[in-house]
Amino acid sequence: MKKILIVEPDNELGKQYQSLVIGQGYQAKLAQSSDDALSLIDSYSPDVVVLELQMIEHNGLELLYELRSYVDWDDIKIVLNTSVKQSLLKKSPVYSRLNIAKYLYKPDTPPSKLLSAIESVVSS
Repeated sequence: MKKILIVEPDNELGKQYQSLVIGQGYQAKLAQSSDDALSLIDSYSPDVVVLELQMIEHNGLELLYELRSYVDWDDIKIVLNTSVKQSLLKKSPVYSRLNIAKYLYKPDTPPSKLLSAIESVVSS
């Protein structure tokens, strides 16, 4: 069974995503901060991380950089489900090296589209 880690600072939205993913037969854990996510990545070993970049303590981009800096975590697939527009992300000089499997602009993404993105990433 594939393991999904949802990194979403909005607890209600995160629980909604978690229920949706579990309902489709995946294991799913929820982290509301970068620190929680790093702990869970280490102990849970997810196959996919669904990541919101806008967080309170450390932004998700810092988490993504850290994720990609460890060889052991390089094969974790990343689905960005964020309120940050992709055009802004692409301005980062290291964006192309972050190996993002899917990008979803959260305001335009219903939960069903998030699930479809996860399913396509898991099956690839």
